[in-house]
Amino acid sequence: MYHKIFIVYINQLIILYGEKLYLNDKNHILILNHKKIMNKRFLVFNDIQNNIDLYFKSKNLIIHTKKKLLLDFYKSFLKYNKYNMIFNKNYCISFNTLIYFWKKNKSESILQLHYLLSIVSIYSDIFIIGQNNIGINSTKKLCNPFVHLNKINYKKKCSLYYGIITKKSNFILQKHFKIYIWNNIIIQTLPGVFGYRGLDKGSLLLISTFHKNITGQVLDIGSGSGILSVILKKIAVNTEITLVDNNNIALLCSKNTLRYNNIIGTVLFSNIYSNINNKFDLIISNPPTHCGKKNNFNIIKHIIQNSVKYLKKNGILRIVIHSYISCHKELLKTFNNYTIIKQMNHFCVYQSILKKKN
Repeated sequence: MYHKIFIVYINQLIILYGEKLYLNDKNHILILNHKKIMNKRFLVFNDIQNNIDLYFKSKNLIIHTKKKLLLDFYKSFLKYNKYNMIFNKNYCISFNTLIYFWKKNKSESILQLHYLLSIVSIYSDIFIIGQNNIGINSTKKLCNPFVHLNKINYKKKCSLYYGIITKKSNFILQKHFKIYIWNNIIIQTLPGVFGYRGLDKGSLLLISTFHKNITGQVLDIGSGSGILSVILKKIAVNTEITLVDNNNIALLCSKNTLRYNNIIGTVLFSNIYSNINNKFDLIISNPPTHCGKKNNFNIIKHIIQNSVKYLKKNGILRIVIHSYISCHKELLKTFNNYTIIKQMNHFCVYQSILKKKN
Protein backbone atom coordinates (compact mmCIF):
# COMPACT_ATOMS: atom_id res chain seq x y z
CA MET A 1 0.00 0.00 0.00
CA TYR A 2 1.39 3.42 -0.95
CA HIS A 3 1.82 5.97 1.81
CA LYS A 4 2.45 9.65 1.30
CA ILE A 5 5.51 10.98 3.09
CA PHE A 6 5.84 14.58 4.21
CA ILE A 7 8.79 16.56 5.49
CA VAL A 8 7.96 19.62 7.60
CA TYR A 9 10.59 22.15 8.70
CA ILE A 10 9.75 24.00 11.92
CA ASN A 11 12.61 25.99 13.47
CA GLN A 12 15.14 23.25 12.66
CA LEU A 13 12.71 20.66 14.00
CA ILE A 14 12.04 18.11 11.27
CA ILE A 15 9.06 15.80 11.43
CA LEU A 16 8.88 12.88 9.01
CA TYR A 17 5.57 11.12 8.91
CA GLY A 18 3.28 9.18 6.64
CA GLU A 19 -0.35 8.21 6.41
CA LYS A 20 -0.73 5.20 8.68
CA LEU A 21 -2.36 2.38 6.76
CA TYR A 22 -0.68 -1.01 7.01
CA LEU A 23 2.51 -1.75 8.91
CA ASN A 24 5.41 -3.70 7.53
CA ASP A 25 7.70 -5.56 9.94
CA LYS A 26 10.57 -3.05 9.90
CA ASN A 27 8.41 -0.03 10.61
CA HIS A 28 6.32 -1.91 13.17
CA ILE A 29 9.44 -2.74 15.17
CA LEU A 30 10.55 0.89 15.13
CA ILE A 31 7.13 2.01 16.35
CA LEU A 32 7.30 -0.47 19.22
CA ASN A 33 10.62 1.07 20.23
CA HIS A 34 9.82 4.68 19.43
CA LYS A 35 10.53 5.89 22.99
CA LYS A 36 14.19 4.92 22.54
CA ILE A 37 14.39 7.00 19.37
CA MET A 38 12.28 10.10 19.92
CA ASN A 39 13.79 13.53 20.54
CA LYS A 40 17.34 12.49 19.69
CA ARG A 41 19.66 13.97 17.12
CA PHE A 42 19.78 11.15 14.63
CA LEU A 43 20.49 10.23 11.06
CA VAL A 44 18.74 7.53 9.07
CA PHE A 45 20.87 5.59 6.59
CA ASN A 46 19.49 3.78 3.53
CA ASP A 47 16.23 3.87 1.67
CA ILE A 48 13.17 5.06 3.51
CA GLN A 49 10.29 2.79 2.58
CA ASN A 50 7.36 4.26 0.63
CA ASN A 51 5.00 2.75 3.20
CA ILE A 52 6.77 4.20 6.19
CA ASP A 53 4.15 4.60 8.89
CA LEU A 54 5.86 6.23 11.83
CA TYR A 55 7.04 9.71 12.63
CA PHE A 56 10.27 10.94 14.13
CA LYS A 57 10.71 14.08 16.17
CA SER A 58 14.27 15.26 16.31
CA LYS A 59 16.28 18.42 16.80
CA ASN A 60 18.41 17.39 13.83
CA LEU A 61 17.84 14.74 11.19
CA ILE A 62 19.59 13.51 8.05
CA ILE A 63 18.02 10.95 5.76
CA HIS A 64 20.21 9.06 3.31
CA THR A 65 17.87 7.83 0.59
CA LYS A 66 17.49 7.52 -3.16
CA LYS A 67 13.71 7.75 -3.11
CA LYS A 68 12.58 10.38 -5.60
CA LEU A 69 10.34 12.09 -3.06
CA LEU A 70 13.30 12.86 -0.81
CA LEU A 71 15.88 13.43 -3.56
CA ASP A 72 16.12 17.22 -3.18
CA PHE A 73 16.54 16.82 0.57
CA TYR A 74 19.19 14.17 -0.08
CA LYS A 75 21.04 16.30 -2.64
CA SER A 76 21.21 19.27 -0.29
CA PHE A 77 23.75 17.36 1.81
CA LEU A 78 26.05 16.35 -1.04
CA LYS A 79 28.42 19.20 -0.19
CA TYR A 80 29.33 17.26 2.95
CA ASN A 81 30.68 14.34 0.94
CA LYS A 82 33.63 12.25 2.03
CA TYR A 83 34.66 9.38 -0.21
CA ASN A 84 31.52 10.32 -2.16
CA MET A 85 29.40 9.17 0.74
CA ILE A 86 26.95 11.51 2.33
CA PHE A 87 28.55 12.55 5.61
CA ASN A 88 31.85 13.82 6.91
CA LYS A 89 33.34 13.57 10.37
CA ASN A 90 32.79 17.17 11.40
CA TYR A 91 29.17 17.19 10.35
CA CYS A 92 28.32 13.96 12.13
CA ILE A 93 29.66 15.08 15.49
CA SER A 94 26.30 16.75 16.22
CA PHE A 95 24.38 13.48 15.90
CA ASN A 96 24.03 10.99 18.74
CA THR A 97 21.86 8.28 17.15
CA LEU A 98 22.23 6.21 13.99
CA ILE A 99 19.34 4.21 12.52
CA TYR A 100 20.68 1.85 9.87
CA PHE A 101 18.49 -0.23 7.53
CA TRP A 102 20.40 -3.42 6.66
CA LYS A 103 20.66 -3.95 2.91
CA LYS A 104 20.12 -7.08 0.87
CA ASN A 105 23.70 -6.85 -0.33
CA LYS A 106 25.76 -7.86 2.70
CA SER A 107 29.03 -6.55 1.27
CA GLU A 108 27.44 -3.14 0.79
CA SER A 109 26.16 -3.12 4.37
CA ILE A 110 29.64 -3.99 5.67
CA LEU A 111 31.13 -1.11 3.67
CA GLN A 112 28.52 1.38 4.86
CA LEU A 113 28.65 0.34 8.52
CA HIS A 114 32.45 0.42 8.67
CA TYR A 115 32.37 3.91 7.21
CA LEU A 116 29.61 5.14 9.52
CA LEU A 117 31.32 3.65 12.58
CA SER A 118 34.42 5.65 11.68
CA ILE A 119 32.65 9.02 11.71
CA VAL A 120 29.76 8.79 14.18
CA SER A 121 30.71 9.95 17.68
CA ILE A 122 31.64 7.46 20.40
CA TYR A 123 28.81 6.74 22.86
CA SER A 124 26.23 7.38 20.15
CA ASP A 125 23.26 5.01 20.04
CA ILE A 126 22.94 2.71 17.05
CA PHE A 127 19.86 0.84 15.83
CA ILE A 128 20.24 -1.72 13.03
CA ILE A 129 17.10 -3.14 11.49
CA GLY A 130 16.58 -5.60 8.67
CA GLN A 131 15.07 -8.78 7.37
CA ASN A 132 16.23 -12.05 8.88
CA ASN A 133 16.68 -13.75 5.50
CA ILE A 134 19.30 -11.27 4.23
CA GLY A 135 21.91 -11.59 6.97
CA ILE A 136 20.80 -9.08 9.61
CA ASN A 137 21.79 -11.51 12.39
CA SER A 138 25.44 -11.42 11.30
CA THR A 139 25.61 -7.74 12.21
CA LYS A 140 26.33 -8.55 15.86
CA LYS A 141 29.62 -10.26 14.98
CA LEU A 142 30.42 -7.64 12.34
CA CYS A 143 30.12 -4.73 14.78
CA ASN A 144 31.60 -6.51 17.81
CA PRO A 145 34.92 -4.61 17.93
CA PHE A 146 33.11 -1.25 17.92
CA VAL A 147 29.74 -1.79 19.56
CA HIS A 148 28.11 -4.54 21.60
CA LEU A 149 24.75 -5.16 19.92
CA ASN A 150 21.73 -6.82 21.47
CA LYS A 151 18.59 -7.94 19.69
CA ILE A 152 15.88 -5.89 21.40
CA ASN A 153 12.94 -6.86 19.24
CA TYR A 154 12.06 -9.15 16.41
CA LYS A 155 9.21 -10.37 14.29
CA LYS A 156 8.95 -13.39 12.05
CA LYS A 157 10.78 -11.73 9.17
CA CYS A 158 12.65 -8.88 10.79
CA SER A 159 14.96 -8.05 13.72
CA LEU A 160 16.05 -4.88 15.50
CA TYR A 161 19.48 -4.58 17.18
CA TYR A 162 20.56 -1.85 19.57
CA GLY A 163 23.89 -0.85 21.05
CA ILE A 164 26.18 2.02 22.07
CA ILE A 165 29.25 2.78 19.98
CA THR A 166 32.35 2.42 22.17
CA LYS A 167 35.11 2.52 19.56
CA LYS A 168 35.52 4.00 16.09
CA SER A 169 36.47 1.80 13.16
CA ASN A 170 39.56 2.54 11.08
CA PHE A 171 37.88 2.91 7.72
CA ILE A 172 40.13 2.44 4.68
CA LEU A 173 38.08 2.75 1.51
CA GLN A 174 40.69 1.12 -0.71
CA LYS A 175 40.29 -2.19 1.13
CA HIS A 176 36.70 -2.44 -0.10
CA PHE A 177 37.44 -1.92 -3.80
CA LYS A 178 37.25 -4.83 -6.19
CA ILE A 179 39.46 -4.64 -9.28
CA TYR A 180 39.16 -6.96 -12.25
CA ILE A 181 40.32 -6.90 -15.85
CA TRP A 182 38.22 -7.51 -18.96
CA ASN A 183 39.85 -7.35 -22.42
CA ASN A 184 42.79 -5.37 -21.00
CA ILE A 185 40.43 -2.85 -19.41
CA ILE A 186 40.79 -2.26 -15.68
CA ILE A 187 37.49 -2.02 -13.82
CA GLN A 188 37.38 -0.72 -10.26
CA THR A 189 34.17 -1.06 -8.31
CA LEU A 190 32.63 -1.19 -4.83
CA PRO A 191 29.85 -3.25 -3.20
CA GLY A 192 26.39 -2.08 -4.21
CA VAL A 193 27.54 -0.72 -7.57
CA PHE A 194 26.09 -2.33 -10.70
CA GLY A 195 28.81 -4.47 -12.22
CA TYR A 196 30.44 -5.39 -8.91
CA ARG A 197 30.16 -9.09 -9.74
CA GLY A 198 31.45 -8.59 -13.27
CA LEU A 199 29.94 -7.77 -16.64
CA ASP A 200 26.37 -9.00 -16.95
CA LYS A 201 24.92 -10.48 -20.14
CA GLY A 202 22.96 -7.34 -20.92
CA SER A 203 26.05 -5.12 -20.78
CA LEU A 204 28.00 -7.57 -22.92
CA LEU A 205 25.26 -7.53 -25.54
CA LEU A 206 25.14 -3.73 -25.57
CA ILE A 207 28.93 -3.57 -25.85
CA SER A 208 28.79 -5.86 -28.89
CA THR A 209 26.87 -3.14 -30.76
CA PHE A 210 29.64 -0.54 -30.33
CA HIS A 211 31.73 0.24 -33.42
CA LYS A 212 34.44 2.67 -34.43
CA ASN A 213 32.13 4.81 -36.60
CA ILE A 214 30.23 6.11 -33.56
CA THR A 215 31.06 9.80 -33.11
CA GLY A 216 29.96 12.85 -31.16
CA GLN A 217 28.70 13.33 -27.64
CA VAL A 218 27.54 10.27 -25.72
CA LEU A 219 25.51 10.09 -22.50
CA ASP A 220 25.79 6.94 -20.35
CA ILE A 221 22.78 6.77 -17.98
CA GLY A 222 23.35 4.71 -14.84
CA SER A 223 27.08 4.39 -15.43
CA GLY A 224 27.79 2.09 -12.46
CA SER A 225 31.44 1.06 -12.64
CA GLY A 226 31.88 3.08 -15.84
CA ILE A 227 32.69 0.06 -17.97
CA LEU A 228 30.27 0.83 -20.83
CA SER A 229 31.70 4.29 -21.44
CA VAL A 230 35.31 3.14 -21.17
CA ILE A 231 34.82 0.36 -23.72
CA LEU A 232 32.89 2.67 -26.04
CA LYS A 233 35.63 5.28 -25.88
CA LYS A 234 38.29 2.62 -26.56
CA ILE A 235 36.39 1.47 -29.67
CA ALA A 236 35.04 4.82 -30.89
CA VAL A 237 37.83 7.29 -30.21
CA ASN A 238 35.98 10.24 -31.76
CA THR A 239 33.43 10.44 -28.96
CA GLU A 240 33.02 12.64 -25.90
CA ILE A 241 31.53 10.69 -23.00
CA THR A 242 29.37 11.88 -20.10
CA LEU A 243 28.58 9.40 -17.32
CA VAL A 244 25.70 9.94 -14.88
CA ASP A 245 24.38 8.03 -11.90
CA ASN A 246 22.32 8.86 -8.79
CA ASN A 247 24.60 6.76 -6.58
CA ASN A 248 27.67 8.66 -5.34
CA ILE A 249 29.58 5.43 -4.78
CA ALA A 250 28.96 4.46 -8.41
CA LEU A 251 30.24 7.84 -9.54
CA LEU A 252 33.44 7.32 -7.56
CA CYS A 253 33.90 3.94 -9.29
CA SER A 254 33.21 5.49 -12.70
CA LYS A 255 35.85 8.15 -12.07
CA ASN A 256 38.40 5.54 -10.97
CA THR A 257 37.70 3.28 -13.94
CA LEU A 258 38.19 6.23 -16.31
CA ARG A 259 41.43 7.19 -14.59
CA TYR A 260 42.86 3.66 -14.48
CA ASN A 261 42.30 3.35 -18.24
CA ASN A 262 43.54 6.85 -19.13
CA ILE A 263 40.14 7.87 -20.48
CA ILE A 264 38.84 11.43 -20.31
CA GLY A 265 35.15 11.88 -19.57
CA THR A 266 32.65 13.91 -17.57
CA VAL A 267 31.11 12.26 -14.51
CA LEU A 268 27.98 13.83 -13.00
CA PHE A 269 25.50 13.17 -10.23
CA SER A 270 22.11 13.04 -11.95
CA ASN A 271 18.85 11.23 -11.33
CA ILE A 272 18.55 10.17 -14.97
CA TYR A 273 18.23 13.60 -16.69
CA SER A 274 17.81 15.81 -13.61
CA ASN A 275 21.27 17.39 -13.94
CA ILE A 276 21.61 17.26 -17.75
CA ASN A 277 21.51 20.55 -19.65
CA ASN A 278 22.88 19.75 -23.12
CA LYS A 279 22.05 17.41 -26.01
CA PHE A 280 23.76 14.27 -27.24
CA ASP A 281 24.32 12.28 -30.42
CA LEU A 282 23.90 8.98 -28.56
CA ILE A 283 22.34 7.96 -25.25
CA ILE A 284 23.19 4.48 -23.95
CA SER A 285 21.90 2.65 -20.89
CA ASN A 286 21.55 -0.72 -19.22
CA PRO A 287 18.76 0.41 -16.87
CA PRO A 288 17.58 -1.44 -13.76
CA THR A 289 14.28 -3.28 -14.04
CA HIS A 290 13.75 -4.09 -10.37
CA CYS A 291 13.20 -2.20 -7.15
CA GLY A 292 14.09 -4.78 -4.52
CA LYS A 293 12.30 -7.97 -5.50
CA LYS A 294 9.58 -6.22 -7.49
CA ASN A 295 9.58 -5.37 -11.19
CA ASN A 296 9.78 -1.64 -11.77
CA PHE A 297 9.74 -0.30 -15.32
CA ASN A 298 9.37 3.37 -14.40
CA ILE A 299 13.06 4.10 -14.97
CA ILE A 300 12.96 2.59 -18.46
CA LYS A 301 9.86 4.62 -19.32
CA HIS A 302 11.43 7.80 -17.98
CA ILE A 303 14.62 7.24 -20.00
CA ILE A 304 12.65 6.67 -23.20
CA GLN A 305 9.96 9.34 -22.81
CA ASN A 306 12.37 12.15 -21.90
CA SER A 307 15.28 11.18 -24.13
CA VAL A 308 14.00 13.34 -27.01
CA LYS A 309 14.69 16.46 -24.90
CA TYR A 310 18.37 15.51 -24.69
CA LEU A 311 19.03 14.14 -28.17
CA LYS A 312 20.25 16.13 -31.13
CA LYS A 313 18.44 15.78 -34.45
CA ASN A 314 19.15 12.29 -35.75
CA GLY A 315 20.40 11.43 -32.28
CA ILE A 316 20.12 7.81 -31.16
CA LEU A 317 18.77 6.16 -28.02
CA ARG A 318 20.26 2.68 -27.52
CA ILE A 319 19.26 0.63 -24.48
CA VAL A 320 19.51 -3.02 -23.49
CA ILE A 321 16.48 -4.59 -21.84
CA HIS A 322 15.58 -8.09 -20.70
CA SER A 323 13.58 -9.77 -23.45
CA TYR A 324 10.51 -10.32 -21.26
CA ILE A 325 10.03 -6.53 -21.20
CA SER A 326 8.52 -4.88 -24.26
CA CYS A 327 9.44 -1.28 -25.08
CA HIS A 328 7.35 -1.35 -28.26
CA LYS A 329 4.62 1.00 -27.08
CA GLU A 330 6.88 3.56 -25.41
CA LEU A 331 9.38 3.75 -28.28
CA LEU A 332 6.72 4.12 -30.97
CA LYS A 333 4.89 6.76 -28.94
CA THR A 334 8.09 8.73 -28.34
CA PHE A 335 10.04 8.24 -31.60
CA ASN A 336 7.57 6.67 -34.02
CA ASN A 337 10.35 4.17 -34.84
CA TYR A 338 12.59 1.54 -33.30
CA THR A 339 14.61 -1.51 -34.24
CA ILE A 340 15.95 -4.43 -32.22
CA ILE A 341 19.53 -4.35 -33.42
CA LYS A 342 20.69 -7.36 -31.42
CA GLN A 343 19.12 -10.13 -29.34
CA MET A 344 20.84 -12.86 -27.34
CA ASN A 345 20.87 -14.52 -23.93
CA HIS A 346 17.38 -13.26 -23.03
CA PHE A 347 18.33 -9.61 -23.72
CA CYS A 348 17.43 -7.20 -26.53
CA VAL A 349 19.17 -4.02 -27.64
CA TYR A 350 16.59 -1.45 -28.75
CA GLN A 351 17.48 1.54 -30.88
CA SER A 352 15.42 4.58 -31.84
CA ILE A 353 16.41 7.64 -33.89
CA LEU A 354 15.15 11.16 -33.34
CA LYS A 355 14.36 11.93 -36.97
CA LYS A 356 14.16 15.42 -38.43
CA LYS A 357 10.68 16.76 -38.95
CA ASN A 358 9.80 17.86 -42.48
